[in-house]
Amino acid sequence: MRGRKKSYQYLIQKLKEDGEKTECETIFLGHANCLEEAKYLQQLILKEKLAEKVIICNIGPIIGSHTGAGMIAVTFVGRSRLLS
Repeated sequence: MRGRKKSYQYLIQKLKEDGEKTECETIFLGHANCLEEAKYLQQLILKEKLAEKVIICNIGPIIGSHTGAGMIAVTFVGRSRLLS
């Protein structure tokens, strides 16, 4: 997949497929020196009403040294995956 905008749309689609919306749902966005991009993704998530809160935070230096600047991570609690 090429381009940030397409990757954001992919993330939104995955959140719709895998996330389970509840009133207390929170999504966390971790970023590596790309706050404006994280804010943009936050607005997309809120616009789609996929979560009540979207919290943006910096990632730590350990992860950042491996990913480099520009990385965005989406973390949420999804549906249970139980074996039948």
